[in-house]
Amino acid sequence: MTATSAALPKTAELRLAHSPDSDDAFMFYALATGKVRLPGVKFTHILSDIESLNQAASKETYDITAVSFYGYTFVADKYILMDCGASFGEGYGPIVVSSHPIKKTDLAGRKIAIPGALLLMPGAVWYRLGMGVDEGAAGMSAGRITDIWEPLLPQLIDKPFFGHGLQSVLWAPAMRMDEMFAVTHPHSAFLGALLDFGIVGALFLIAFWFTVWKGFRRLSKDKDLTPQERGFFEGAAASLIAFMAAGFWKSGREPR
Repeated sequence: MTATSAALPKTAELRLAHSPDSDDAFMFYALATGKVRLPGVKFTHILSDIESLNQAASKETYDITAVSFYGYTFVADKYILMDCGASFGEGYGPIVVSSHPIKKTDLAGRKIAIPGALLLMPGAVWYRLGMGVDEGAAGMSAGRITDIWEPLLPQLIDKPFFGHGLQSVLWAPAMRMDEMFAVTHPHSAFLGALLDFGIVGALFLIAFWFTVWKGFRRLSKDKDLTPQERGFFEGAAASLIAFMAAGFWKSGREPR
């Protein structure tokens, strides 16, 4: 190595991901074609659809990436929002795609699937469960597993059928002996129901919510209701399923 070559600065490579859409192509054209250069920096362009970029951003795959404005709310702790390069569109989308010809007037009462639902993305669900803390099962669950759920298991086994009463976590032995996080609820609705009401009470709770769900489903198919009203109850039924699924890592399942 010569002295001259040793003095040359190293070139940093940054991976820049964006969609192949015309608005992104316009924004990144100068960088991609070399018309604008940044000394000491080489840009590698990656083209992908926006939902794939949303998911890649949750894993911090690229140094610089385009994301949807909605998707940015899930990665705001990982990426800084730049003050250039944003674009909005007016007068187009969303587009309804069908496997056969259909008129706009025929859409009433039809089920429409929405692609790219970021809330259903496994990474987003896992992030909500774990709050993104540290690594490993205990870290990814923000301490729920080792510092809340495991210390409460002996109390669950102590009275499995009828439970210990409302808010029993407050006087749990592990809580009184300072062997767990100081919490007011167990951060799992299903565990909380078993601790408070036991297996018998938990079954009654499940039966209650199942009855409510069945009612929503029945009303969503009631021909005497307007399409808007049927759609409301269809959404309510779907939301109740999500509500119950969220119970694995948050509390609050009792009817109020």
